[in-house]
Amino acid sequence: MRYLALPLLLAVWIRFTPEELGFPLDDAWIFLVFAANLREHGEWAFNRGEPSAGVTSPLWAALLSSAPGISESLQVDLVRWTRALGLTLGLLPLAVVLPWFFSKGLTGSSRFRREASWALAVLTVCQGVFLFHARSGMETVAFASCGIVAIRTLFLPNPFWCSLALAGLVLLRLEGLLLALPLLAYCLSRGERLRAALFALFSGSAAGLVLFNNWRLCGALFPTTFAGRRFLFKLDPDNLHLERLGESFHKFAAQWVERIHDWCWMDRFLPGGEAELPGGVRLNPLAALLDGLMLLGGLLLLLRALEPKRWARSAPLFLLLVWTLLHNLFYVTVLPSGGHAGRYQAINFLWPPFFVLFAFQGAGSWLARVARGANSSGARGKAGTAARIALLGLLLIPVGVSIRVWKQVLDSGIERINHLHLGMGEWARASLPSDSRVVAFDLGGFKMASNLYVIDQSGLLDARGLESFRKHNSPEFYRARRATHLFKFERVEEQDLSIDPVWKTTFALERRISLDRDEGLDREACQNAWSRCSLYRIEYQE
Repeated sequence: MRYLALPLLLAVWIRFTPEELGFPLDDAWIFLVFAANLREHGEWAFNRGEPSAGVTSPLWAALLSSAPGISESLQVDLVRWTRALGLTLGLLPLAVVLPWFFSKGLTGSSRFRREASWALAVLTVCQGVFLFHARSGMETVAFASCGIVAIRTLFLPNPFWCSLALAGLVLLRLEGLLLALPLLAYCLSRGERLRAALFALFSGSAAGLVLFNNWRLCGALFPTTFAGRRFLFKLDPDNLHLERLGESFHKFAAQWVERIHDWCWMDRFLPGGEAELPGGVRLNPLAALLDGLMLLGGLLLLLRALEPKRWARSAPLFLLLVWTLLHNLFYVTVLPSGGHAGRYQAINFLWPPFFVLFAFQGAGSWLARVARGANSSGARGKAGTAARIALLGLLLIPVGVSIRVWKQVLDSGIERINHLHLGMGEWARASLPSDSRVVAFDLGGFKMASNLYVIDQSGLLDARGLESFRKHNSPEFYRARRATHLFKFERVEEQDLSIDPVWKTTFALERRISLDRDEGLDREACQNAWSRCSLYRIEYQE
């Protein structure tokens, strides 16, 4: 299996190539705008000449800015380079390193552990949701991959490589410190103080560099995007919210299972359809079985991690589990997201296939002990191995379905972004005065295509924009920022903007673009649910 793993991954990656050149998320275009300004003008800025800390991953923006100039279009070069990084820094390291992790938790003959761990790795990285994230232009899969590499290199004799990986992890996303802490604790528990000091030096220096860059650009330690949480989730992102921890954990557990159930097992699309249970609950039998095994496997692994004697063999796997828990705890208490298994926690999707097999393995061992003496140990061993191989084959069904469905989501998202965001931006570039100032909520694709001055209302660059949006006094913000136009996404049934008498503002429709169809694929980002966008001219009454 190990000799087929990389060819299979490359074949699936090629099969997952989108029909159009682009990204399914507007956030990726925001990264590309920063990368383009960094490459062409040496500025950390969204609008040229205005320094901004509007990216959560400075290293990802810097890597994108290093795109080689192959074609005559900077935009095309950046898109192709971003796709290449999604494969080389995201999926390939995972495919190579994950088998080593999974082998630490499997039992059986050495040959079975080796082959099964490679099969699990291929199933994991070939999940449709993972492929989607790797193709999305975002840094989240590369972040998970860098963390996996950091844990793997922890067990190499030379500590430099792990230190370097930790520094890269923190530069990719500041919450990479959540892995540095358990690795430091692990080294100190083993008396490896010099190694721990080196880890602290590298990860701490990387964190200091990120914080200093944010302070230099916007006068705050954290990216400007954090300010948006204050209004979207009605909490202060600068403080912990431990008083709501019990409620958050309950919500997290429910959302985690629901999101894995929906995004990994794809129960609505699996063969056999959905069966209606008492209470109106609809479940696919195969998805329900996999959910049960996944929960059991996660619980068993957590219980084993609490036994000190098991750390000698399974320390890498347990460290990965600790990192996953800390990462999710951080998002529950500090930066709650709409779904805790969302794209900012791609690490969660490393676990489902392994949890399923681990649970089946644990249940099989228990049944074997109960039935001890009924058959020879050799026969039981062969039967258990055959059953686990059959389960791996069963996992091919949801993985295959997820590839097909997420490919549709990918193509649909790219079509919408290209047609609405970039399409309106190209029209604005050709039709509006060059000194226009356009307000936008989803601003990346429009900015990339129009190259006009864009005023952010999403909280990415200016916290006042999202605050005004939530408080329903946006026209006051428009007037303060001297906006001339509004780029707005709408549903088909929405009425045109006209006059706002309270704020003495008039909106005149200049351009509208609509999609031919509305598939409502809103799995990953709200813009996938919009079916039209409009550009209004703003006129202020005295």
